[in-house]
Amino acid sequence: MFRLSLYIIGTPYAYVTFVTVACTQLQKVKDSLLKMKAISESEQSEDGRCNKEKVELRMQEEFNDIVRLHQEVISYINTLEDMMCLLLGGILFFILALQCTAAFAAVMSLERKNDLSRAVYLYLTVTFAAVIYCGFGTVLSQEYESVSNAAISSDWVGTPVSFQKCISFMIAISNRGFTLTAAKFVPVSNSTLMSMINESISLFMFLLTMKDKND
Repeated sequence: MFRLSLYIIGTPYAYVTFVTVACTQLQKVKDSLLKMKAISESEQSEDGRCNKEKVELRMQEEFNDIVRLHQEVISYINTLEDMMCLLLGGILFFILALQCTAAFAAVMSLERKNDLSRAVYLYLTVTFAAVIYCGFGTVLSQEYESVSNAAISSDWVGTPVSFQKCISFMIAISNRGFTLTAAKFVPVSNSTLMSMINESISLFMFLLTMKDKND
């Protein structure tokens, strides 16, 4: 059981690394968008008025880099989804199965403290792994959607039409949202985590009730 617990805890590290890279790059996109507002304020002519052509050129160059980075991050996230969806499906199903097994073992060993403590340890271990998977999945979804707010807050009003179209396109993509899925079936999110915990606790209460009736 101890080796199994180590395996369950150890496997999320690669997943966490992949998701952290995506979140870091999305944060970089947001920071770059918010910094664009400072460009128009810093680019001042000697008489104190903004040099519009210079500002627009600088902003366009900056925004081209941002759009390029955003597209690369989206491509990375989509690849991550394709690469891990089946794996995440198997892992979450395995975790749910172990949670139910631990619930059953706990009911069957209520009078044996050592066996009960092992069942509780197994349940907490696999639930902790589920927290990691689902928690980081939720963070990634939030970071993906928050790019839209950063794009809206950027200084894009009055900019060239091509610039506004790119901003609108970026906002539209971010508003669609993104969620990692387990086997393209359920989202890897906190809502799925709560469903798994509720199902295992419901099974525990049902088995406990049946055991009391039999006794």
